[in-house]
Amino acid sequence: ANEVQRPVTIRTNSLKTRRRDLAQALISRGVNLDPVGKWSKVGLVIYSSTVPLGATPEYLAGHYILQGASSLLPVMALAPQEGERVLDMASAPGGKTTHIAAIMKNTGMVLANDANRDRTKAIVGNLHRLGITNTVVCCEDGRKLPHTMKGFDRVLLDAPCSGTGVISKDPSAKTGKDHQDIHLCSHLQKELIVAAIDCLDANSKTGGYLVYSTCSILPEENESVVDYILKKRHCKLVPTGLDFGVEGFTRYREHRYHPTMNLTRRYYPHTQNMDGFFVAKIKKISDSLPGGEMAHQAGAEAEAETGDYDSGLGEVDPEQTNTKKEKKNKKVEGANKFNQKNSSKKFEKKRSQQHNSSPAKQHNRDNSAQKRPKELSVEEDKLPGEAAENNTKKGNFTKDKKLKRKELKKKKAEALKNLGEGKELAGQPQTKKMKVEKKESEVKATTENTENNTIEKQETKKKKKKNKNKKSSSDKADSKDLQKSTSNSSTKSFKKPKLKKKRFF
Repeated sequence: ANEVQRPVTIRTNSLKTRRRDLAQALISRGVNLDPVGKWSKVGLVIYSSTVPLGATPEYLAGHYILQGASSLLPVMALAPQEGERVLDMASAPGGKTTHIAAIMKNTGMVLANDANRDRTKAIVGNLHRLGITNTVVCCEDGRKLPHTMKGFDRVLLDAPCSGTGVISKDPSAKTGKDHQDIHLCSHLQKELIVAAIDCLDANSKTGGYLVYSTCSILPEENESVVDYILKKRHCKLVPTGLDFGVEGFTRYREHRYHPTMNLTRRYYPHTQNMDGFFVAKIKKISDSLPGGEMAHQAGAEAEAETGDYDSGLGEVDPEQTNTKKEKKNKKVEGANKFNQKNSSKKFEKKRSQQHNSSPAKQHNRDNSAQKRPKELSVEEDKLPGEAAENNTKKGNFTKDKKLKRKELKKKKAEALKNLGEGKELAGQPQTKKMKVEKKESEVKATTENTENNTIEKQETKKKKKKNKNKKSSSDKADSKDLQKSTSNSSTKSFKKPKLKKKRFF
């Protein structure tokens, strides 16, 4: 059955035409059609057509929309009333939202939400074409909707699923899906159904209903998700109002679901000749959580503290909560009595010690006790073993600390002695010592260089004086040639020695 294509179906827009008029118009254009069945007053099955159904004047005028037969079922189960506030949590491409608006006759308000921004364009296009004016389009994660808007009379959640019911349209669902993918889908569906039930108003006069539907056949995405919400929130399953279809599973392999799961409906390709589908209708009983807190108060706080989108498991009986409170009260009373007994014993011991002391002191103490009643200190009010244990722990802790500090000081002093450093560096850490050593070595190098330079200058001065004395002792009567020779030799000998430039570090 999954290998065979399902027949094409259309839904007439009751805001603009009737099904009879639309059928006559399409038959005149060469379309072979029939009503979907007795269960629908709006659907038509098309067997063959000589004209493309998406380009006829009736289609462009918004007289009908191409929609699967199984997609009509969730809106029929929801049964929206005129003037209500309805939420379609996953609405793209807009077939179910337009159906809801048509049933409501453009009254009330419909919020069409979808997480994918690109798919919201298809919703807007269908709304304009079909002439719907009571719908607001929104692009938001469905799990966050309870924090932005609440108080809806009815909610429709056509949850994203693995698509195991529409294999004829998408054969990749048969081969491309893994067990992990199905597990992720079911987890997302559980988060969405919790958000959807939180968006509902339990005190609504006409509503308070949630319709959960998927195009999947797997119990992991259908019965297990509905069973999950029955445990997490105060709600119950209600008849869908659909006359045909197979009842939901109350047990599947090792799983055991809620006994009212037979109120849900399953649709199979081989029996109803439509896409595989699952529909469940849930009635919200109260806005309070099973733990006792209000749903709108716990939503943001639970996420901030625990990181989970939902909290609370199962329904809690009021008798159990009362018994727990009684047990806690008994424990507190027992602890108070125990403390009172211990304090009275200590007081009696002190009184006995006072009787044994001298009569003068005892008389003064009695007078002071009569003037003001004695108040027990914090240490006396403790249990008998607590004060002694605390004192011993404090004493041992301080002694150990002192011993450790002394040992560390001794080790440091010994290490400094071995290195041969002075008293000034004894209290400094090793990093400072290394810096001081470097500075001392630099100072020594600079002093040595300056001393060498002064010695060389003194030697050059002495040489110059000796050369001058030699010139005076030489004969003045010698010829100019001799003087030139002597002068050349003297100039050569008296050349200043080139000093090598030394870098100072």
